[in-house]
Amino acid sequence: MTLFISLALIFAFWAALIFYKYKTIEKDAVEIFNARKLNEAPIAKLGETAFVEAYKRANSVRGQILNFVGALTAVICLPTFFFIATWLWNNVWNISGRMEDLDEGHAPWLFGVSILCVIGIVGIAAITARLHHHNRPKSLDEEIQIQTQGQQ
Repeated sequence: MTLFISLALIFAFWAALIFYKYKTIEKDAVEIFNARKLNEAPIAKLGETAFVEAYKRANSVRGQILNFVGALTAVICLPTFFFIATWLWNNVWNISGRMEDLDEGHAPWLFGVSILCVIGIVGIAAITARLHHHNRPKSLDEEIQIQTQGQQ
């Protein structure tokens, strides 16, 4: 029960941080625009609204949301991974002629099931990374250049 409460608190705090960043990104963009418009002519020429949009695209919370969902999925799917890993290991154990050393509770069983569970979690991480990097946001300077070229 302590583990469940700890995980719930960690995920709640993580979600609150993502929500806070989502809510403050526009305010941060206005502050950065006001600080940079005096020194950089392209930014002053761009205007506050266009700069805020470029900043929001470059610093979106999409990647953080994907990481959050991937971690939550891994935690939720871990019992399923354990069930599948145990089922696979028991099939290997039956094929081996039921060697006593490969029975449940022994070190090879623990190692094999742990590795299979880790492979499942790595699979979720690979899918999450693919989703993030497939449509990765550009840097702020690149977004500003795109926005300036679009205005011309």
